[in-house]
Amino acid sequence: MKVPLAQALLRITQEPARILGLNAGHLSEGHTADVCIFDAEHYGKVTAAALKSQGKNTPFLGIELPGKVRYTLVQGQVVYEAGTG
Repeated sequence: MKVPLAQALLRITQEPARILGLNAGHLSEGHTADVCIFDAEHYGKVTAAALKSQGKNTPFLGIELPGKVRYTLVQGQVVYEAGTG
């Protein structure tokens, strides 16, 4: 089952914030900007070396998936910037 991108984003941003009673999961003037900017046209294979966490166990290893994170901002500051490629 495919979930439209807008619906998927709501499920991982606004819905968890709503469930936890947090004023988060949205972009509004005067609020914290936690943002992931990604390239939906990029396809890449999942490799253990590319994973940023200490855990390297994922069922997606070796699978080509759409999308690549280009930037991550936490509280409005860039904390991750992807290299080229």
